[in-house]
Amino acid sequence: MYLEDLGFLAVELKWATLIGRPENRLKSGLRRKVDEFLNARDCRATLPLPGDVNLHRAGHQVWLTGAGYRNSSMAITYDNIVLTPDAFKHFESGVLSVASLVPQAFNVRTWSPGERFRPATRRSRKISDWLAEAGVHPAVRAQWPVICHDDVIIAVPGLGVAEHVKPRGDTPVVNIHWKAHSRRDQQVSR
Repeated sequence: MYLEDLGFLAVELKWATLIGRPENRLKSGLRRKVDEFLNARDCRATLPLPGDVNLHRAGHQVWLTGAGYRNSSMAITYDNIVLTPDAFKHFESGVLSVASLVPQAFNVRTWSPGERFRPATRRSRKISDWLAEAGVHPAVRAQWPVICHDDVIIAVPGLGVAEHVKPRGDTPVVNIHWKAHSRRDQQVSR
């Protein structure tokens, strides 16, 4: 019987990492609630977990969100790395190369509803549509950082650089590094 309902394990492991205690385990009653939550037919739901963590579901995606993940602005860290939630399917970090004709006075902010982005060699679409297509969970799309110059979006971590700042030919390049940061949020399924 125990081996039949192991859906809680992925949640338990991510939860333990999220609260900073990888050795912790959920109590058996809570494990059953997590399994019921994962198997329920509700499209959207939330289940509170210990450590001020919430388990969210939207469709087939499951997401853990910890306390303090209400910060709407991300910053470039001391290592010049833009931090993003841990939400992409196949990669956790990357480099965004922009033409150095753009002065290096970049700022990082969250995107606003309706804002559009045109990655190099692609068409212009709303950022929310790009993030949905990339598999970013609805619970964190609104928190996704964008890199701007003079409040014009020049790059989006995980999506690429804008067509107008794409390096061409012998143009000098500035590399902006980004990295998924999973201390406050964990996507369980994709």
